[in-house]
Amino acid sequence: MKMLIYAFVGVVAVWGGMAEAKLIRPLTDMSVITVALNMFEMHAGRFPTQSEGLKALIERPGTYPEGKHWERLLNEEPTDPWGQPYEYVVSADFPRGFGLYSKGPDCFSKSAGNDPDDWNSWTADHRGQKTIGYYLQSAPKILYAAFGALILVVGHLIFGHRRLPNKKPEQFGRGDGDRPSN
Repeated sequence: MKMLIYAFVGVVAVWGGMAEAKLIRPLTDMSVITVALNMFEMHAGRFPTQSEGLKALIERPGTYPEGKHWERLLNEEPTDPWGQPYEYVVSADFPRGFGLYSKGPDCFSKSAGNDPDDWNSWTADHRGQKTIGYYLQSAPKILYAAFGALILVVGHLIFGHRRLPNKKPEQFGRGDGDRPSN
């Protein structure tokens, strides 16, 4: 699962480019966090609560459902380009039931993510750019599954397959139909 997130981060980083990193990074960060939140939902059957926040992606919450698989999805709490943690908001007003926002360059938000310099996941058009909210408003879960499959295929092409453990190379056959030599 972690490899999927790392592969997604790599694709988004190359795609976003370096010239406008501070303008693009909040969107790519929120995309990665959204993928991690969707993976959390697949395991737990729910998104993290407001009180659990994004820390639920780093440490197993005490309120996590018993008997459900938990996996660390992020190594540390994600911060925006200005060094502030991203805010996680749970609300039925959002299409997916949650929203993410950065307080922007002034590191302060008077409106919980709706200031002109804030970046959020629920505004479809922010500063003339499509945000992650635009792309996720009506994306069906099959789209996430298809994207995950694409990442697995790309990862396999990049990293190749690995030999099964506990087998010596000669146990894989000689490539000549495995006929004994005379």
